[in-house]
Amino acid sequence: MSLFEELKRRNVVRVAIGYLAGAWLLIQILETLLPIFGLPETSARIIVILLAIGFVPALVISWYFEITPEGLVRDADAPKPKARDGRTFDRVVAGVLTIAVVYFAVDKFVLDPARDAELLEAAKQDAAGSLPADLSIAVLPFADLSPTGDQQYFSDGISEEMINLLAGIQELRVTSRSSAFQFRGDVDLREVSKKLRVAHVLEGSVRMAGDRIRITAQLIDARTDTHLWSQNFDRTLEDVFAIQDEIASEVVDNLKVRLLEPVRSDDVTTDEVHRLYLQALHIWNNGVATSYAVAEEMVTEALRKDPGYVPAWTLLARIYYVQGNRDLRPDGEDTWALVKATVDRARSIDPDHPFVLSWLAFIANDQDRDYQTSIEYTRRALAKMPSDETLLRTFANLARNIGRTEAALPIYDMLLARAPLCMRCYDSAFIAYIESGNFKRVIAEAALARSLGLDSNYIRKQAASAHLYLGNPEAALDELAGIDDIYPGNVQKLHGQAMAYYSLGRIDEARAAFDAAEDGINPCQEAQIAAWIGDVDDAFSRLTDYDATRCGLQSDPALRNMHDDPRWPALIEANRIPGSEELDFSLDFIADSGRP
Repeated sequence: MSLFEELKRRNVVRVAIGYLAGAWLLIQILETLLPIFGLPETSARIIVILLAIGFVPALVISWYFEITPEGLVRDADAPKPKARDGRTFDRVVAGVLTIAVVYFAVDKFVLDPARDAELLEAAKQDAAGSLPADLSIAVLPFADLSPTGDQQYFSDGISEEMINLLAGIQELRVTSRSSAFQFRGDVDLREVSKKLRVAHVLEGSVRMAGDRIRITAQLIDARTDTHLWSQNFDRTLEDVFAIQDEIASEVVDNLKVRLLEPVRSDDVTTDEVHRLYLQALHIWNNGVATSYAVAEEMVTEALRKDPGYVPAWTLLARIYYVQGNRDLRPDGEDTWALVKATVDRARSIDPDHPFVLSWLAFIANDQDRDYQTSIEYTRRALAKMPSDETLLRTFANLARNIGRTEAALPIYDMLLARAPLCMRCYDSAFIAYIESGNFKRVIAEAALARSLGLDSNYIRKQAASAHLYLGNPEAALDELAGIDDIYPGNVQKLHGQAMAYYSLGRIDEARAAFDAAEDGINPCQEAQIAAWIGDVDDAFSRLTDYDATRCGLQSDPALRNMHDDPRWPALIEANRIPGSEELDFSLDFIADSGRP
């Protein structure tokens, strides 16, 4: 008699089938009941582990013992005739299998779609946010009404400085420049309120003639399109900083914000220096690399006339940094030394200036890998500019990069609240949501971004990843199909396609996509594909000699196949950042830190 026939004779096969079916049914039922009783997720894990452990003893018992009308007896002592037909046991197994199949069908085709729809709707509501908070405002770009129409740089600069001035008020949530400046000209303020999730809008115009300037400002309740305050300021150009202070004070008074000290800008200089600075800032914001040299000349001239003007020093550091990254500096020049020297000069003038603190935080993180110092500088800068998009994104990215995704999540929530039209903010937040397993949140946020007129290859790539991890590779491929076939979008598409094709069993296409993407992706992404398609050895080899501290190793769902490998603990330990669990990323020092 063959081994399989003997296993059947001793009912081992029946017991195995019945045990697995019963265990699966029990797990499904417990997943529904445990949350009702408020039991933690670890309870379900413990039960699964116990069931797995019990499987082998159940098979051993079924080999040596037989169920008879007289009870459980040793197989050798069991009566032979008709006792082994197993009809009663077959009926029990069939009953369990029938219940399991019925439960699966109801859960899959009735309960699961309804549950998914409910969860997705909840995610959309969470993504869209609630009604805008009363103490929230967006400063729209002021219109240039100068006779020659060539002062847009100046009117934009005034608007940006108003944002920075109001952003220093802890009680006031101010929308970032990148989001607010997407609304120019004659816009529907109710639509602005909806998209930016703000209650109020500050808009205005600038008219320059000779050394005279007229600034018109008006504060509007954007929810009802009701004017709360408006005023004209007719002054000389030398009074522009005083005008900004007056406008900020009027906004504060009308919104009934309680202040510990008056609103006042410390960045005061001459009209000539200010205009040179705003012109350079305008060129910088336009992002035309070939014009950076012109911006550098303007800032340098401004600093020659007023070497104590801190914003000009920090803008010069930004120009140097981007020029170095784009190979626009002279060959052999140490760009980082130039950046640090420029920041040090600004620091010697005002070590507590938020622009200086922001730079010091960036240098400590990116160059020195001194995360504690970076956090301290960032917190000090955020205390002065709690709505600053760059600071919030840097702070959240730092937390996620060192393995503190749980600490990064509330920062990303706050970031998306204060910069709802910031493409890079969505890009960064999606990684954290995926690492935390909140895949439906990513899909909902991607849909929300598109409804706001935002779309990008990266948003599509992350939405595709979320679909893939939810077990829907077809939807992932649909998302990837919308990615532009240009670098870097193409390699991101290939990266996602390699994993989706494999999940669909299209192995040859998966391998072809992997091979095509390999030269354009980093070792972290290479390891993701290798692990996803089951080539764990290849995944480890790609991370062995690579600084994987920023790969999100422990929380990356694509690397799950590596977790049970004996090499995994050593890889995690080698890339662990000592003391990272002790770093404080809380936002308690910022008023209204939550998402609206």
